[in-house]
Amino acid sequence: NAEAFRDHLEQVFAPWRELQTTGRVESLAFVTTNDAADANRTEFVKLLAQANAMWFCGGDQAWLARLFVDRNDPTRFQREVIDIVRRGGVVGGSSAGLAVMPDIMIEGGAVENRRPAEAELSRGIGLLKHVLAEQHFDARSGRIERLTGLLRDHKRLANFSPTCRPKQMIALAVEEDTALLVQTQRLRVMGKKLAHV
Repeated sequence: NAEAFRDHLEQVFAPWRELQTTGRVESLAFVTTNDAADANRTEFVKLLAQANAMWFCGGDQAWLARLFVDRNDPTRFQREVIDIVRRGGVVGGSSAGLAVMPDIMIEGGAVENRRPAEAELSRGIGLLKHVLAEQHFDARSGRIERLTGLLRDHKRLANFSPTCRPKQMIALAVEEDTALLVQTQRLRVMGKKLAHV
């Protein structure tokens, strides 16, 4: 039930709530849904129109994309998230939260029979243009092959997205326990391990 889920969120994200109770964040709200139609509902996205920051939790980037992304025209949710950054705010995410940030999202592609996987593609939120992003880069088998193979496959990228400029694409790969801060044309790595460009 919805109340039990909200209680669970409060428990899991107690350190985040502490940011509010200690006055370091003015307000904190959880935005959750299982209904893809919410991505275009005014009532659902109204908190985003006033937000200075947003965080996508981990999970499954394909599920995030199915809920919030339209393959042809950006949803209201997508536009509001992009507007947070345009207003000078911050949008971040862990694991699937990173994967869903680019316009072209790597949805999956597992290693099969010890051969490098071919990336499965989908549309992401669209915050990062001409970028491919890969998470868990050090911990999951086949990620480097999957990412570099896709980065070199100009024809596939151009066929997937007519606005894609494959020769201008860059790849961002982040290892576990590490954060990559993208600010205009600058990158900053924080945490225990590495990020790769």
